[in-house]
Amino acid sequence: MEKINFTVEGITCEACAKIIKNRLSKNIVGYKNIEIDKDGKATLTAETPVAKKAIEQALVDTDFKITDFN
Repeated sequence: MEKINFTVEGITCEACAKIIKNRLSKNIVGYKNIEIDKDGKATLTAETPVAKKAIEQALVDTDFKITDFN
């Protein structure tokens, strides 16, 4: 399993987190789960390695921006 930590800017409510989860689950190959807290700290779990660019692409045309990859 691959775990990727990053921050999502633009989260203002639970609906925002739901949109992000939905987008990533449909667009990330090997997606298993994502946990996002109210401050935008996120941990994505996937079966295979995931490129930063793939996560950013999944959120194109939204108000969310990925920052602070670890």
